[in-house]
Amino acid sequence: MIRSSRSTGLVLALAALVLLACQTPMAVRTDLSESADFSGLPSYSWAGEETSTQERLRGVTDQDLDRWIRAAVDANLAEAGYERRADGGDFLVQYDVAIETQKRQQQVVMDRAGGSRSVTVSYREGSLVLEALAADTRLPLWRGWAEAEINEYLKPEAREARIGEAVGRILARFPRR
Repeated sequence: MIRSSRSTGLVLALAALVLLACQTPMAVRTDLSESADFSGLPSYSWAGEETSTQERLRGVTDQDLDRWIRAAVDANLAEAGYERRADGGDFLVQYDVAIETQKRQQQVVMDRAGGSRSVTVSYREGSLVLEALAADTRLPLWRGWAEAEINEYLKPEAREARIGEAVGRILARFPRR
């Protein structure tokens, strides 16, 4: 009976670790040009076509990523008071996605006595960069980016929600009208 209780506790502890691993922290940063003044820029256009990632995500195409990012950006900028135009906007918006394999040292408990050892763990990290550019010069006015570990086993719907979260957190720091 005691053994069963320990097994159940171990399974619950592992399940909790797996759930926590799915909610990896997301780092968000922004940078505003000193000359940027969005008060006279009520509209935007997309700067170009979709971008392509160098690496693939399980069950997701470049077209999926493009659609999800653009929809999230459009919704967030509309909420902030900006109007999207097919062309001729007062500023341009573009994005870039990068996926890289990273490594980190992690302590792994080896036995009940607390013995552990350090192992190298590989993981993939994704970066999403959003930029607002001056329409006439294409110089950056504002840049925001989010970085987070990628959970390879997310379903496409969950991945879309995670991208929406990243865009929302980035654009929460975008100048309001």
